[in-house]
Amino acid sequence: MTRYKHTFVIHNHKKLIPIPVEKFVCFYIKKDIVYGYTIEDEKYPMDFSLEDLNKKLNPDLFFRANRQQIINRMAVKEVEFFYGRKLAVVLKINFPDQIIISKARVDKFKLWLDN
Repeated sequence: MTRYKHTFVIHNHKKLIPIPVEKFVCFYIKKDIVYGYTIEDEKYPMDFSLEDLNKKLNPDLFFRANRQQIINRMAVKEVEFFYGRKLAVVLKINFPDQIIISKARVDKFKLWLDN
């Protein structure tokens, strides 16, 4: 039986902050650093690679959108059609980067979203 993370303990200055997994709208990589972005519009550097996070997160709740991002189902506001049969995901919060689902992953994404 696979056990998925329920909480991440974030090292923030001289504190440890427990943050429930559900509060993360996405995880993304920027300049070789992986960040978790929360519903409170805060980002935290993570101690995991995206590949490691993908294994630790419940796949019913989180989807590897592309090489740079993992998204939370509860954070998806809508999905727009993008050129080349790709999809663009719009989150419920103002996330600064565009989230694109490649045409190779569109069917898997639709099944995940519909589940």
